[in-house]
Amino acid sequence: MQTAINPSSEGVEANTPAVAPAPVEPPVVQVERLSKQFRGVGALRNVSFDIGRGEIFGLLGPNGAGKSTLLKLLLGFLNPDGGTVRLFGSSDLTASHARIGYLPEQPRYHSNFTGREYLEFQSRLAGLSGRDAKTVAARALKTGGLEDAGRRRIRTYSKGMRQRLGLAVAVSAGGDTPPELLILDEPASGLAPEGQAAIREVLLECRKQGSTILLCSHQLTEVERICSQVGILRAGRLVALTALHDESRVMITATPRPRAMELAPHLVEYLEHLHPSVAIKGGVQPEEPLYVSLPTGPSVAHSAALKAAAIRAIVDALWDITAVRVEHRDLESIYLQAVRPSTKEAGKPDQNGKAGDVQVAMTGKTPGQAMPADGAGAGENSSQDAERETAVYAAAPTTGAESNGPSTEPLPPLPTRAAPQTQPQPDEAPLEERWASELGRRYPEQEER
Repeated sequence: MQTAINPSSEGVEANTPAVAPAPVEPPVVQVERLSKQFRGVGALRNVSFDIGRGEIFGLLGPNGAGKSTLLKLLLGFLNPDGGTVRLFGSSDLTASHARIGYLPEQPRYHSNFTGREYLEFQSRLAGLSGRDAKTVAARALKTGGLEDAGRRRIRTYSKGMRQRLGLAVAVSAGGDTPPELLILDEPASGLAPEGQAAIREVLLECRKQGSTILLCSHQLTEVERICSQVGILRAGRLVALTALHDESRVMITATPRPRAMELAPHLVEYLEHLHPSVAIKGGVQPEEPLYVSLPTGPSVAHSAALKAAAIRAIVDALWDITAVRVEHRDLESIYLQAVRPSTKEAGKPDQNGKAGDVQVAMTGKTPGQAMPADGAGAGENSSQDAERETAVYAAAPTTGAESNGPSTEPLPPLPTRAAPQTQPQPDEAPLEERWASELGRRYPEQEER
């Protein structure tokens, strides 16, 4: 048996056995720089995201954005032109089919089967015995709300009934328990409100039993209710990736005074130390407004002090605050901001001769993705700029520290207020150097949160 050595003792072995670190579980779905073209037209372009075990991930986007193409690539029905897809840590997608339940956007059935016969047939294809297949089929009919229609021919089913039958097939793919991964393309299409509510309950129950769910839908309300993370596609690009929760955010807009741009890098460094989910945009070009987004609400420790510290630091750094407001997370505003091309993009052709598809917002947990600094709006009315940026900031990044609960660490102390000076005193360093020195003293090298 391996034993740990106590460094405080001289050659004395402790009785505590060495514990090997637990293996890190790979994401259930891992997509890296995935691309696909059809006849030279890019259907998907460098799409990257992860879905962890037990998550419900919402995939949104306008018609033709590439959602169905992405699902077919995940299932191995299409081969990518670039990038990789891994399911359960493996790039062998065919080997993962037994662990997946799939509902296509337009399911097709052998219409001469009854609903019960079709479910039993699918269960037998999955390797179940005749008796087990009957049990699973009966349970799936109940799940889909089709108990009374189980003996009817599928050709007599309405569109909504066919959709519920498709969901029953997908959920029963795992046999006695739901499959480990459900990939659903518009599961609520053609359903009345009560049918949509029933599907929501089915999906939440599947997650409770351990399923990971990838949900492609246009129903923003339903997605917002059940999804923990959403990705938004536009013209084949993933233009937004954000976690969903109920927290509000404080939006601060400021305009620069003379010498403010010299202090901007030190101000940004200070603000980023206040909280791991502070989001900052703008303030790069001369006269460009600065936008700062802060978390707030009962789940954020010291939220009032956090706002006060940010406001004082912005003022000390020679910025004039023009607006402070609270914005609530709203999936509809995030979606509309993501899918509408900005004025800067309109009419600008891309490599395929179409309107530009640059990323307008990129937030969330995927490594290497960050909110881009966009100079659009510089020189316009600051209140209009702030309104345009609201949806982007509503999707501010979340980190592991925040997902594990509110931070209990105290706020960093405020920098000493410094009066503006046109010329440094002979015995005093320039203002920006004193800020840098102050930050270095107050924030020594810290471990990443």
